[in-house]
Amino acid sequence: MAFSPVNDSLLAIGGANSVVLWDVSDPEQPVMVGDPITEFSEAELPLFNDYIYSVAFSPDGETLASSSFSNNS
Repeated sequence: MAFSPVNDSLLAIGGANSVVLWDVSDPEQPVMVGDPITEFSEAELPLFNDYIYSVAFSPDGETLASSSFSNNS
């Protein structure tokens, strides 16, 4: 889980291999922003096919990142 450094967004792991972006400007009623990201093309994330273990925002809040383990070589 990671909070945006520039706004009220929260990036979270939403299951085995999905990422969910939340608007938490009202902590009592967070709102999911769009649909969970569950499919990634090989061009976007090569060798990405396992559980997501961490997520992060870039310092400017413009880029989202996730990491996983992969058995591909």
